[in-house]
Amino acid sequence: EVALGRAPMAVAEGDGGALLAALTERVQGPELALNTHDWGGKRYAPEVYMRDWKTESAPTFRQTAVALARRCMESQHFSTFFGCVIAVNAIAIGVELSLELEGKDTSACRTLEHLFLMLYLFELSLRLVAFGRAALKTVWVKVDVAFLILGVTMSWIVEPLAQGGEGSQMVGVLRILRLLRLARAVQLFYKFKQLLILVQGLASSAGTMFYTVSLTSAILYVFACIGIELIRNHHLVSEDEVFKQIAEKHFASLPRTMLTLLQFYSMDSAASIFVPLIDRDWTLAFYFIPLILVVFVVLANLATAVIIDHALEQTRHNKAALRLLMQKERQALVDYLHSCCLILDTNASDSISSAELLRASMEPPGSDQFQAYEYLRNLLECADVDDLIQKLDLQMSEGISISDLCSDIYRSVQFEGPEQLLHIERMAIDTKEKIDQVDRLVDDVLSAVSRCAGVAPA
Repeated sequence: EVALGRAPMAVAEGDGGALLAALTERVQGPELALNTHDWGGKRYAPEVYMRDWKTESAPTFRQTAVALARRCMESQHFSTFFGCVIAVNAIAIGVELSLELEGKDTSACRTLEHLFLMLYLFELSLRLVAFGRAALKTVWVKVDVAFLILGVTMSWIVEPLAQGGEGSQMVGVLRILRLLRLARAVQLFYKFKQLLILVQGLASSAGTMFYTVSLTSAILYVFACIGIELIRNHHLVSEDEVFKQIAEKHFASLPRTMLTLLQFYSMDSAASIFVPLIDRDWTLAFYFIPLILVVFVVLANLATAVIIDHALEQTRHNKAALRLLMQKERQALVDYLHSCCLILDTNASDSISSAELLRASMEPPGSDQFQAYEYLRNLLECADVDDLIQKLDLQMSEGISISDLCSDIYRSVQFEGPEQLLHIERMAIDTKEKIDQVDRLVDDVLSAVSRCAGVAPA
């Protein structure tokens, strides 16, 4: 089997929406088969395969290349390797800049830069082979392509022209492009999930930080105006030398005063400013104490609390969206399972019997019934048809309803506890149903006896 129908970028980038679209896409004829995959201890069916069951032809070179490329792109080791390559590239840029400042040879760093470019080209080519033009629909891939074009232009076009003396303007462009190479580090955000979560949290807090800066600036502006009036125009400016030096250094103008009061936000050597002033005039404590309480204690902690609350709210929203996505994927799994059960139900009785499973297991491997049987067997993790019949409890029964089977499997993939607890829950449900049946039979018997005796039933 060759993986040709998998949703582009769905598994590699963790996009469940594209994966769901691939699961629910209708394909003409029995050409869609799903293989099981383990997600956190649960068995789902995220992998979509296409197969020519009629001809059983061998895969072409293109199909094999696509399958191998997708296997590489979906490998966690592959993603980790290129994440490390990006990190090493960023370090090499800093080392190159340091060597240039010291006047040392940077040829080794230039050689590494060419190696990094070839690795990036290899990764992009592999991605295009695996997913085709659909890969370019991802924002991060577009950013990756832009940085790659930038690196190729700088290292393989601009640098040779500048070294060949094709004009002094190329030198200025070269220096700017060298700094832009650090932008490749943005690729680390989607290579490592936890780093991406931190960046998303920082981006979602941009609005809160903007209003925090605005509020802080307004408060500092008010206190700066008051401070200039109280300190700059204080009578001790002309009488005390220390008071005069502090006033002229830290309260010389409105911008300089606001910059001084910004030290109170982080308490950066603020004591060296307000302690000498309060020692010489204790009434200034009524100015500095409210400043410290409002700016350092209240405002700084309030901004931190708001940002943390926003991050927690974003986390709750992401968890809710993930639960909804998983629910849709599980429902897609059950829908496909229902279609496979309909294929196995040859007598159209809306149930599956042990005889139907035995017949399906002996069908040719390319037939619809055999593929449906294989999917059901893999989904329930059964070794053979006997194990499947035993797991479905079909030895002594005529069959199991298709709707009951789908609902049981849906509960199993939705259940988060141990498998033993799920088995106990199923036994409890079956026992309750049997008890309800016995209660109904007892009521019917009592009603019949009462009618025969001519007594109204209790």
